[in-house]
Amino acid sequence: MTIPARLGMITARRVVVGRRWRRTGVAGVLDAVRGAAEQCAALRLTLQTEDKNVAALRLYDRYGFRPVTGMRHLMLGLARTGHATD
Repeated sequence: MTIPARLGMITARRVVVGRRWRRTGVAGVLDAVRGAAEQCAALRLTLQTEDKNVAALRLYDRYGFRPVTGMRHLMLGLARTGHATD
């Protein structure tokens, strides 16, 4: 994993664990990501998940991730035709 040292914030993206691999220690990948972020002197490590993903939220809480007060995640959905959708 290569992370530019100039970054102050690292975002974990597209973290997906297949159903059969859940609760088998695969979450240790978070340790590797954290280590890489610390090596490049990042100030923050962020991630996002859906409110309904209770298992992931519990895992992230155990790792010390906390909600960010004053921040809101926004998204604009786009149809394949290029027109905005809900």
